[in-house]
Amino acid sequence: MRPLDGMLRASYVTDSPNSGWPYPYSADGPAIPQRKGSIMKKYALDSVSRQRDPNLRGLTFDHGSFTSLAATEAGQAIESILVSRAAVAALVGAISAAPSRPPQPAVEQFLADEVGDAAFEKEAKKMIGRMIRQIVEHLGGRWVRRGVPVTVKSRFSKGSIYAF
Repeated sequence: MRPLDGMLRASYVTDSPNSGWPYPYSADGPAIPQRKGSIMKKYALDSVSRQRDPNLRGLTFDHGSFTSLAATEAGQAIESILVSRAAVAALVGAISAAPSRPPQPAVEQFLADEVGDAAFEKEAKKMIGRMIRQIVEHLGGRWVRRGVPVTVKSRFSKGSIYAF
C-alpha cells in the first residue's frame, strides 16, 4: 500500500461524507457491501412509487379470458402493482437493459410483497404476461417473441420479449 492510500482511507472514514471513496458514505459510515450481488436493504414501495404511472394515461386493459380473475381482490392488486410508477420503471429498465430476456422478473418482488403466492398461480402469471404486453405497447414498445426462457432465478419460467 502506498502512503497516500492510507491517508485517503483515513480521511474517508473520518472526514467528508462526500468523498465517495471507495464506497458510498451513509450516516452510519461507509456502506461496504457484504458480498457481490447482495442487497443490504430491502426496497419498499412508498406512496409516490405506488401511484399509477402518468405515462399510462388512457390505458384500459383488455383482460380477455382473464376477466373473472381480474375482478378478484388478487387481480385488482396485480393490476395496481403493474401500473405503478415503480413497476413501469422496472419493466422499461429491464427491456432496455436486456431486450433478449423477458421482463417479468423485474416486477416479481413487487408482486410477491404486495399480492403473495396468488400472483404466481398459473392463470395469474398468464394474466400478468398479457397485462405487461399491453403496458409495453401503450408505452410505444413492440412485442417481439413469446416463449423465451427466463434465465434468472424466478417464479416465471417463460415470457415474451419486447423492444422499444
